[in-house]
Amino acid sequence: MSTGMMNLPKAPADITPAKFFTDWLPTQMEPFKEMIGSLGGDVEAAVSTRVTGDGGGDWTAVLAGGEVKIE
Repeated sequence: MSTGMMNLPKAPADITPAKFFTDWLPTQMEPFKEMIGSLGGDVEAAVSTRVTGDGGGDWTAVLAGGEVKIE
C-alpha cells in the first residue's frame, strides 16, 4: 500500500542538527527541485524547527520561487 509520502533516506546516526539542516537536507531535496519549481510560482511555505539540547538551534526551511532554502 502506498502512503503517497516522499521516502527520504535516513540521515546518518551521528549527524549534528546543524549538519542535518545545512548540508544533508538540502542535498536530499535536490532531486525534487523540478517538482518544487512547478509549484513555486503559486506556493510559498515555511517550516520552522527548534532543536533543544547539545548542538541544538533554530532552522527554517523556506519554499519560495521554486527553491528550498534553509535559514
